[in-house]
Amino acid sequence: MSEMEAWTQFYADNNLTFFPLFGIMNGQCRCPQGAKCDNAGKHPRGRWKDLPSRTPAETDNVGISTDNLIVIDLDGDVPASVLAEYSPTFTTSTGHGFHLWYKASKEKQIKSFVGWKRKVDIRAIGGLVVGPPSRHRSGSVYRAVNDEPINQIPQRLLYELPERTSSYHRTGKVATVELSDTPPLMFPMVGKLVMELLNWQEGRNVTLFRVACRYFELSTKNLLGADALAEINEAALQIGLTSEEIERTLASARRSI
Repeated sequence: MSEMEAWTQFYADNNLTFFPLFGIMNGQCRCPQGAKCDNAGKHPRGRWKDLPSRTPAETDNVGISTDNLIVIDLDGDVPASVLAEYSPTFTTSTGHGFHLWYKASKEKQIKSFVGWKRKVDIRAIGGLVVGPPSRHRSGSVYRAVNDEPINQIPQRLLYELPERTSSYHRTGKVATVELSDTPPLMFPMVGKLVMELLNWQEGRNVTLFRVACRYFELSTKNLLGADALAEINEAALQIGLTSEEIERTLASARRSI
């Protein structure tokens, strides 16, 4: 059994959905964009949502759906000592940080969130993570760093995490979004922005930039709240953008207004 087969068996045993991502060759993404790819080794080779698991080839990376997981993403070259702040669970090293994998709870749906804390992101419903034995473009390999199983999310941590209070209904041309701070009359606009991002065509970063520009234009007029930006963040995570890409693109959009 190859290393990839062994890992996909682990994911299957834990009822996780896995699928092939474009791999890394000579530090570059194997996708058609090659050296120009800004999401190297982290984006799917094809459609993966609502599909059964597909075993990647040895030259691929492997992605895992976080629909039934809550993954705490410690980013930015954080020291291993930070792991002691969280309840033990299956943990993997990334190119410059760690992923702590927890089983999701039925009592509270958690939102994927960029910047939950400094250098801490959350991957949950609708998201994906890169898993072992994938290769990072830095040359490092995603590895397990402990012998823990994927444990249930502890109540204390579950209580702290942001709840997923919105819902996307991808019927027609508008996504229905439930918000709290944005004026109710602007809900359809948020739905249109979310749907535009989820159905990106010309490029994920380009689409996010355009959507973010529209958001910042309307937010300066107090027509959209911070909750709308959180929904745009979550949609960006769902289409496979990394937290770094989202932060850079949002900053560029904010400066352009």
